[in-house]
Amino acid sequence: LGELSHVTATLARVEHLRAIEQDLRDAHAAAVTRGEREHVGRDLARLERLLGHAERELLRLGRAGDHDALVWIRPVPGGEPRLVRDLLARLYTGWAELRDLEARWVADPLSDDEPALLRVSGPFAYGLLAREAGLHRARDGERHGTCLVRVGPVDDPPATPRFTELRALKTAGQLGGKVRSRLACESGLVIQNGATLADNREAAAELEGAWLRLPEAPELTDPVVRRYDLDPPRLRDTATGVVTARSDVFSPRALHELLLARVDAALPPPTTGR
Repeated sequence: LGELSHVTATLARVEHLRAIEQDLRDAHAAAVTRGEREHVGRDLARLERLLGHAERELLRLGRAGDHDALVWIRPVPGGEPRLVRDLLARLYTGWAELRDLEARWVADPLSDDEPALLRVSGPFAYGLLAREAGLHRARDGERHGTCLVRVGPVDDPPATPRFTELRALKTAGQLGGKVRSRLACESGLVIQNGATLADNREAAAELEGAWLRLPEAPELTDPVVRRYDLDPPRLRDTATGVVTARSDVFSPRALHELLLARVDAALPPPTTGR
């Protein structure tokens, strides 16, 4: 069904672009005044942008990229554990909102050194986020921190996880949400959020396969994906060579531009599987 849904959405998208193209041809043929021709020119520029988005998503990312994303963010001991983790949490959830995607915390950490686990649902979420996997480093004056990031697709059939912990809670997570239950699996998957134990049992069955196929955590000697200087703001994306100190460098829109630049640079995503 997933494959059929992807093909159906692709065909509908192509037909929509064809309809826009035909409307433009008709408008161009009928344009007489300067204002009408300028209007056609603006619509043509819009069509070119839409074609660029379609080429990136349908051809470069393709079916393999058209899945929900599971994003694991773990602080490295030493320094300020929350410095990078919380920055990435804000960026990824803000980016999802900007793109009209759904972001849900699978695991909202209760302590500074706990990893966070995020699910981003919507078209091409995995394809766009896959290249975030790796080391992320941040500095704020004398404070510094490092996080390990792993990203995988959510595209496996439901599993039957074995639980090692099932516990009701009543507390708040460090990322701002309520935490009502904690569930741990033999596989290492931990679900800790505002859902009930019953709901999280279902979530564990749905996410177990994706968790097992997450790529291995990066080594501290691996290349850095991105460096963040918080004050004054400055960012260096090592893979694309982008270095920027613009005022909105830590905004969801700036992150989206970086994600697109990584896709356009034809950088391969990490392989999945343990």
